[in-house]
Amino acid sequence: MSCVRKKKSACNPSTQIFDQPIQSKSKKQINKKENVREEIGNKHGPVRHAQQIQANVHNYILEMGSTQEKTYFEPIHQTFNQRFKQETEILKGKMNYQLEKDSMFIRTEYDDKLLQDTNYHMNKFNDAIAAITMDLNNKCEEKQKQYKIDAKNMMHKSIEKYLTCREHYIKQEFEYFKEQNLADFKEYYRLLILSYRLRFEKKLDDIEKNHRSNYDKKKQSLVYKYKKKFDLEKTKLEEKLLSEKPSLSSVFYEEKVEESEPYMNANIQKNLKC
Repeated sequence: MSCVRKKKSACNPSTQIFDQPIQSKSKKQINKKENVREEIGNKHGPVRHAQQIQANVHNYILEMGSTQEKTYFEPIHQTFNQRFKQETEILKGKMNYQLEKDSMFIRTEYDDKLLQDTNYHMNKFNDAIAAITMDLNNKCEEKQKQYKIDAKNMMHKSIEKYLTCREHYIKQEFEYFKEQNLADFKEYYRLLILSYRLRFEKKLDDIEKNHRSNYDKKKQSLVYKYKKKFDLEKTKLEEKLLSEKPSLSSVFYEEKVEESEPYMNANIQKNLKC
């Protein structure tokens, strides 16, 4: 501070004026003093001068930094960006290739699994249809055999009953011819019984043929009806199995087969009874 004051006192004439005794001043001295003050006011002080120098140095450093950045750092920055883009493109290509490879593997494995499940359920469905068809055929054959046996027994009973009544009537009607025309009567009786027997056997054959024809027609109608129903159900199940996931399609198919088999067996037995 002392140095600054000394410098101020050395360069500022106003400090010297305060040290001298007060004297009357002329107009020239007053004008000279005002001019000196204006010159001093236009110049910067030492602090302001140091700040201006620091500001100039700072601006120079900024200008040199921007120049160095353009000449040296900008090519390095561009090279780094170009290399970063190249590495990014390479990594993207590797990732896309790996994703495509994994997706193809997963798709192939899914298609194989779906095909295996579809074949398994198709085989199971075909086995169920074959079992139902075999059961239907066996029941139809058993029903036909039982019907033939019942028809024969009924016809035999009817024939025996009719022959018994006829025999009783003939015995009463021709009892007085026994002794006289026993031989002729026996022959006549034998021929009569034979004729009735042939007649009723022919009638039985006609009834059996008619029944067989009606039974075959009814059987064909039932088989066609249930076959059409099986084909429709099979088509629906195939479409549903192809559209749904394997796990859901397998559960649905098992429940559907479990529900459809008793229902179809009950319908078959009901129609056969009718």
